[in-house]
Amino acid sequence: MKITAVHLYTMKIPLLTPFKTALRTVENMENVVVTLETDEGALGFGEAPPTAVITGDTIPSIAGAIRDFLAPKILGREVTNADEMHDAIEGAMVHNTSAKAAVEMAVYDLIGKKWGIPLYKLLGGARESLETDITISVNDVDTMVADSLAACSRGFRILKVKVGTDVELDLARLSAIRSAVPADTVLRVDANQGWTPRQAVRIIGRLEDAGLKGLAYAERGFRNVTNSVRPVNNADDLAGLKLRVMENEVYTATFKALKVNAVPMAWAEALTAMQQGTIEGEENPINVIYSYSLWDYGQKYVTLDRHSYSTAIITMSLDVFNSLDEATQAIFLQSAQEAAEYERAWVAEQEADQLATIKSHGVEVVENPDVDSLRAAVQSVDDAYPQYADYIARIQAMLAE
Repeated sequence: MKITAVHLYTMKIPLLTPFKTALRTVENMENVVVTLETDEGALGFGEAPPTAVITGDTIPSIAGAIRDFLAPKILGREVTNADEMHDAIEGAMVHNTSAKAAVEMAVYDLIGKKWGIPLYKLLGGARESLETDITISVNDVDTMVADSLAACSRGFRILKVKVGTDVELDLARLSAIRSAVPADTVLRVDANQGWTPRQAVRIIGRLEDAGLKGLAYAERGFRNVTNSVRPVNNADDLAGLKLRVMENEVYTATFKALKVNAVPMAWAEALTAMQQGTIEGEENPINVIYSYSLWDYGQKYVTLDRHSYSTAIITMSLDVFNSLDEATQAIFLQSAQEAAEYERAWVAEQEADQLATIKSHGVEVVENPDVDSLRAAVQSVDDAYPQYADYIARIQAMLAE
């Protein structure tokens, strides 16, 4: 059974219930579908969703990787030589993990069809089903509790809870959900870049009051300012720029203190706003700037001010953790820490390559802005939110060490 053709399709599926995160509201799920055709008339299917802020992969980049690099390497090859196929796919190009996964998925689909057995058996699996989670969108406390209870009533035992808009409110959300749902319900917490690393460390400890055990924190990277007008070397250079910012009160206040014309809006709206010139810039991690090719949206300047750090918390049920013996607990803690450290290193490695690509498109990158001028300009925001004074003091003490 040899591959004779590779076909690509895209699909956009509207969600029955849109889900909200700290960064955006998602109303549709988009996928790239790859179909491998063989000389025996069999079809193998694979798919890859664009996850720009995680892997840097977009629909055009996935489709281009498959069409221009992966397809030429697998056409005419024998499907059932799984190791050879894997090496051909992996060796075709670096990175582009989503595109590679889609093609390899289709290859294994064909192998299973060739031998007439389900894929899970082909891979040696002993289970006929896998348990998944369901996303609980970020909303007010009552709505999130109601959504969590509704999910549990539908049979879900694992809830992926979106937070990240406000630390104290996030803790209230998690505590309320933990109290409302059955004790054996597993909560996974996803802050979507809404917590700083210091907040994450503090929250991990406080999560135990909400019935969660914090294991470790990974990252999404630092956020940086881009714009279409001028290089930003200090706080004065930011004055008057019309920038999109996240829909967060403290965040908006911070940029207004920098005399920025801060425009809170959803990320999906920001791309159109940049195209139309209704905003002049935005702020995001390097992987977002890269994956959305923001130079094509007029973003000529990037300033590595690293004003906010995006975290991803790894948690588990505190009751389950406490039910384990010390040796098993240690395994969970060590594994989570190793995974977090690997992920942080991976993000750093990706960022270096992505920044080089951004520069190659003619974008001017200010790598050493006057951070002291930025700190001085936002001091008034620290003073305006005394409820965060303890966090700020701890952060400043650790930075001074």
